[in-house]
Amino acid sequence: MILRLACYFPADEPSFIPVEIDSDAYVEQLLEVIHEKLKAEAQDVRLKDLRLYQTDLPTEPEEDMSERARKWLREHSAKGHLLPTQKLTAIFPARLSDDTFHIMIASPVDPAAVTSLNCLIFGDNPDRLFTIKISPRENVSILRDLIKKELPNTFASIAALELQLIQVSLPAGDSLGPDLSNFDVNKERRLGPLKKISDLFPNPREDYLHVIVLKPATLKRSASSSLLQHDLLKRTRLAQDAPSQVARSSTYKSIQRNPSKILDDRPSPDADIAPIALLYHGFGHFEDIIACRKATDIERFKPAVDKFAETMSRFYRLEDERCDAGLPLLNLILAIRSDSATPSLSAAAIGSVRSDGHSVGHSVGRHDGPVTVVEFKNELTGITALPHVEAVAYVAHLHACIDGRRQLLQKWRIPCLGITIIGHEVRFYAIVLLGHQYRVVSLTPALSCLQSASSGKEREALYRAFAAASKLQAHIVADVELHLNTPSSPITNGTYRLPAISKLCSYGSPNGYIEFEIMQYHPSRQSYRQLYLAHARSGRDVKNLILVKFSRTYCIELHDYCFKKGYAPRILGFERLPGGWYGIAMEYLSGASPTQSAQLEPRLTELVNGFHEEGLVHGDLRDVNILSAGDHQFWLIDFDWGGKDGEVEYPTSNLNLELTIGRTCDDWKIRREDDIRILRNTLDKLKS
Repeated sequence: MILRLACYFPADEPSFIPVEIDSDAYVEQLLEVIHEKLKAEAQDVRLKDLRLYQTDLPTEPEEDMSERARKWLREHSAKGHLLPTQKLTAIFPARLSDDTFHIMIASPVDPAAVTSLNCLIFGDNPDRLFTIKISPRENVSILRDLIKKELPNTFASIAALELQLIQVSLPAGDSLGPDLSNFDVNKERRLGPLKKISDLFPNPREDYLHVIVLKPATLKRSASSSLLQHDLLKRTRLAQDAPSQVARSSTYKSIQRNPSKILDDRPSPDADIAPIALLYHGFGHFEDIIACRKATDIERFKPAVDKFAETMSRFYRLEDERCDAGLPLLNLILAIRSDSATPSLSAAAIGSVRSDGHSVGHSVGRHDGPVTVVEFKNELTGITALPHVEAVAYVAHLHACIDGRRQLLQKWRIPCLGITIIGHEVRFYAIVLLGHQYRVVSLTPALSCLQSASSGKEREALYRAFAAASKLQAHIVADVELHLNTPSSPITNGTYRLPAISKLCSYGSPNGYIEFEIMQYHPSRQSYRQLYLAHARSGRDVKNLILVKFSRTYCIELHDYCFKKGYAPRILGFERLPGGWYGIAMEYLSGASPTQSAQLEPRLTELVNGFHEEGLVHGDLRDVNILSAGDHQFWLIDFDWGGKDGEVEYPTSNLNLELTIGRTCDDWKIRREDDIRILRNTLDKLKS
């Protein structure tokens, strides 16, 4: 099917561009068609500078609609331009309106151009508005630096990194004061540090306010800043209502509509939470044992697990009978490890409610919090309460009772192992208290106790799961003691969901560590890698901004090779972490951005040829992974997929289109031919 798209380019000499293109084409192909048509109209535009936005702006008879188009871009560009890898069928309906434009083409970035942005500190009088001049090629991080330099006294004790910016489009006239009085900063999205100025402000009006600046002190003070996390927890329905009531479907759905919801990715994924193995290392050890990444003596668990599985395969008249039969056998399994004192599971009262089974810290009166909580259901039929939700509610009731150690909630993301047993099926959960909210992640699927389940494979999985549970329980017991006996600083409000990792082994110094404090997410992150900005501690009260990455795969040899050649960030720390993660700390390249120059070709080609001779490949030599600061310095980044030529593989077949164009191999192994092909495509793109 052919799409007939009406495109408009609001430049100084505006252009109406009609395009006919196959609906199965990609945005990248549409960009190329538009670029050729603009060149035919003598528009001096580089392909890589073009940005396309989907629009339904009405076409109206007028002499020059450029101002109306520019206004539309100002109001809508922050939502993001169309990505080259998007398919047109996913963007446009089968039938397009004849009375509207379909594509708005953003003005290109002139290297010599300067964008003037009118800024105001939130809370200041409108007459204190100030203007920042910045290249549209720069990003928000540079804009923050310029704002700090513009008002050095105002921001004397505030790092540029701590400034938060909000994009607005408000007339800077008499109405600005009333407009700002109704402005709720806590409902507005903050600009990410790597957002380009040209994308955010393609055509800013001179008489408008464009940026509101938030100092740390102006941010909304959360309730947790004046109340202890323990006090906030005790106010939640999880800690107040009976667990069996909380876990009813209707009550659970109601709780999940509130900000204090259970963080279990329902009804939609919970954003900006670190992977469970990075929130508590014990869960990572559990995952390692399950995935056979860690050697564990499974044999000594088999007799006790077999006895438990046999017992849970039976029928019971009452739920309490199943619980009474199962708890002693669970205690035998979890006590198999001889290298740790194991608190016993028992059915006991928690305030005014009774649990099916919970284990209490081995030193009563010191921690009094749960190590393991078990929730029994007699059979799958007849269940009126969600088992894992009921288990979390029991954990909340137990934590609410530790008044003597309430400060522990301020200093530690408190972990707990959850186990649900529904008839003959067992499931293991990671439960961790993040301030006053619970993150809940399933560590295993439901594992059957029946001998023949999955031809015996589920029994083998059950052995490993109980061995992992025993190891996890030992970690929790040891860490309870550590946190009770070691003074530590409170966790900063707003950072509970960030990784609970504050040091990595120093790279090149096996006995040393680099210590840091993770501050916030870096916007360039994927499911297989986590990126964060952190403050490294280098000397007394000296904090340097660094980048901390956690990735499922990483080629430190390739990173080290490129750094030694002068073309990669300095490696500060590197460590293999529990849960199948690598931790990498490296210098933060402030001001660097994806290269836009092909002048780097000779040195870039020499670098790639060099590591190819060492038998290494990169796998993703797109321009986004080649950072530069001018035409003379560049850095190669993102070594997650690198490794030995022909041995490492792409983690997925769902790759960016730029990585697959021209690829002829029918497997996903990464070879030097892939690097050469991708680099050639990248250089051709930069030259266009």
